[in-house]
Amino acid sequence: LGKLIDPFAREFLHEELVVASVAAARWTDALSTLEIWLLDAPEEDRPLVLAVAKGVLEQIPAPAIEAALQRLDDAADERGIAMVFTGERHFRH
Repeated sequence: LGKLIDPFAREFLHEELVVASVAAARWTDALSTLEIWLLDAPEEDRPLVLAVAKGVLEQIPAPAIEAALQRLDDAADERGIAMVFTGERHFRH
């Protein structure tokens, strides 16, 4: 999504993608988009995004969260990126 979409519109798109992914029970997509949204959110919007994230996580069964995070971590390993759902990414050396 990055620089192709106006930052104002990007906020709405992230939220819509997360909501749609949850509604479709596409847990990996929901968590991946949620992570991107958290990373992209301006500092002043992070409390709101974190509140939405909490609500989203409460809708996803715990085993589905664990499986989705494992899939995301495996995919990151394949690309050589260490992903941390708490908001940081760094390249593995």
